[in-house]
Amino acid sequence: MLLLNSLTFSMYLGIFRPVISKYSVVTFMKWAFLFSLLYSLPLSAKGLVATDYAAIPSQVRWEIGYLIVFATVIAYYLIPYGQRFIRPTLVSMYNYLSPVIATIVSIWTGLDVITWQKVVAAAAIVSGVILVSKSRAAKVTPK
Repeated sequence: MLLLNSLTFSMYLGIFRPVISKYSVVTFMKWAFLFSLLYSLPLSAKGLVATDYAAIPSQVRWEIGYLIVFATVIAYYLIPYGQRFIRPTLVSMYNYLSPVIATIVSIWTGLDVITWQKVVAAAAIVSGVILVSKSRAAKVTPK
């Protein structure tokens, strides 16, 4: 699933750059979220209907709202906005480094513990990002 996610995100960055340049970010994301809703609704309809929303504590509602607004909507609006001004490889670095940063913050705040698997995963991600940036920089010749 992670490999599929990486491949589809890479295709998204490459294929949709002309579309993002043509339309506003709000228009682009409006349609992206609409189609995402249409694709995910059949898979989640049963859970949406069966959930007892009154039993969800107020604190949890605020936390879910925070995740929806900041970690989803704002983050997903910033990706196409950034694509208008920077290369897709730089935008993808943000996507790949996000889990590393989230893991570091969760370990720092005491919500998670460091394991050798996390260290290896972080090293692989950072190595890949460095490799891609160096190979891209080597191809650019100074004027």
